[in-house]
Amino acid sequence: METNEQMEQNVETTVEKAEPKAEAKEEPKEEKKYTDKEVDEIINKRFAKWQKEQDRKVEEAKRLEAMNAEEKAKYERDELQKELDALKAEKAHAEMAKTVKDLVYNELKVAPQDGLANILVGSTAEATNEAVKDFIQFFYAYFTLKVGGNEPRRGSTSALTREQIFAIKDPNKRLKAIEENMDLFNQKG
Repeated sequence: METNEQMEQNVETTVEKAEPKAEAKEEPKEEKKYTDKEVDEIINKRFAKWQKEQDRKVEEAKRLEAMNAEEKAKYERDELQKELDALKAEKAHAEMAKTVKDLVYNELKVAPQDGLANILVGSTAEATNEAVKDFIQFFYAYFTLKVGGNEPRRGSTSALTREQIFAIKDPNKRLKAIEENMDLFNQKG
């Protein structure tokens, strides 16, 4: 077990490592000044967190010491199973988020940000599918409210035909219309 002096040194070293070091080439930026009281609070919080972790480790070591070989093996197996379950859940969530992004993109032709995809992921595939449907319905309702008139055509961003785009006289406007309606030009036929 470490002494209090060693623990304080470890905390101070951690604080020093966490502080970014300014490069000589950069202009000096205004550094935040801390009062002694604030520094003490920061150190005390970090020390308390570190102490709590050390106490947890000591408690776990005592618990393992009191176990026989069979109990230790069972405990380690249970810990590994918990870790495996957490990793499986994380992987399933990531796969579901990718599916959500694909579904939203296929419908709206807009790629959602990761944050939105994570929000739409439910506890089951059915719940996720419902959330995506609700979001798409909300999107069209919002679009209709803000833009007015009809909602955009589903599954297509094009409001023009190829012939209408080719009929645009201004070459810059025609190129812009082509870029905005690439789905018309990616189709065969």
